[in-house]
This record gives sequence, structure tokens and C-alpha cells, in this order.
Amino acid sequence: MCFTLFGLGGGASGARGLGAAFMPEQHVSLRCFGLDEHQQQLYNFGETVSIVFWTDTWKPESFFDKITKNKKNGMHTLCLLEIGSLKESFLGQWKLGQWKNGGGGHLIPPVHNIKVKEQSLENLMRGKKIYEPPRYMRVNEAAEQLLAIVQNRRREGEEAEVTEDTICVGLARVGAVDQKIVSGTLQEMTTAELGGPLHSMIITGILHPLEIEMLKLFTAKSPI
Repeated sequence: MCFTLFGLGGGASGARGLGAAFMPEQHVSLRCFGLDEHQQQLYNFGETVSIVFWTDTWKPESFFDKITKNKKNGMHTLCLLEIGSLKESFLGQWKLGQWKNGGGGHLIPPVHNIKVKEQSLENLMRGKKIYEPPRYMRVNEAAEQLLAIVQNRRREGEEAEVTEDTICVGLARVGAVDQKIVSGTLQEMTTAELGGPLHSMIITGILHPLEIEMLKLFTAKSPI
């Protein structure tokens, strides 16, 4: 006997409690799929932010203010990490049939097929169509930049809401059969190895007891 239920799987803990076998078939949106996959409650999320690669002359921190605002309100923050300019989107490749069948009804997104066309500032100013190699921000790189901002704010006399000990969640290749999820402190995220792209990260606010229990399944080192 089997049942098909609609909604967020993380919100339906009955199957787990009864020890019943189940298999979630998730939504294509990272906000629904990714957040549900590690069992954090969707309604506890604040504004989503994007984290971009810093350069020697450009180190934006504006997104950190939004994370701080979410944190003060007890909300989690979904951080989307830079992947450059997409020539072909995930959805476009899906329509072209370029997603692979990973078995068990799971589709593997063609990460290796993502085309990134990004020019250096010098080549852009000179009008040269020379493109840089593809690059994808990883969780540990995002964590390092966030820690640098925390240190900058402290030097300015501000004690940031986010610290080295803030619990975070790193996600990689969400939706693929080889997806990886790791939870730990922001400091621990700097050494987390989640493998190939695409990566995203969650900075937690006030954690519900059920969220804490689920995050313990993915802990990197320290107990939550």
C-alpha cells in the first residue's frame, strides 16, 4: 500500500516517526527543495541574499546587512553563491533534455554543461572578447568572506549578530543523487569540503528543536 502526499516533506514527520519507508519527490525550486531537504522550516526564512566573489578593488558587504536583519528577527537566511553569467539556464537545459536519469526517478542536473562567459575588467574595458575560465563559489569561500566581514565590523566597533560560532548549513548539488549537506559553525564551514558545484549556504536564526534534531544528522564536527 502506498500514499502520495503533497506539500513539504520536512513538515510531515509522521512517516519517520512510524518507521515507514518513504521517498520525497521534490520541487524544482531551491527555496522549496533545498530548504526542505535539510528539514529547516520554510516559514522561518527571511530575505534571500546573493554572495559574489570579491576582487582586490571590490569587496561588497551590503548583503551582510540583510543577513543581520534576518538574524535579529530570528530568521534563517538562504545565501545563493555566485556562479557567474549563465549562457544556458538549468531550466533551459531541462527543456532540451540534457538532465540525466540518476535512477529511482531522480534527475541529475548537467552541472558540467553550464557555460559561464565572464570577462576580466581589463578585457571588458578594452572590448576584447576574451573570457575567464568558469568559476563557481564554494561554501568554504563564502564562509571566509563572511568571516572577513565579521572582523571588519568588529574593527569598526560593531559586534555583529553573525559570529564564528553561528550555525550554518552548506548544500551542494541539491536534487542530484550525489547531493551533500553539512551543518556546523561558520568557522567550520571554511574547511568544509562539499565537492563540485553548485553550492549554496544557509545562516540560521533561531532554531526550532525539530530543526536542531535534523541538523545533527549533517553535523560537521561540533554538536549543535
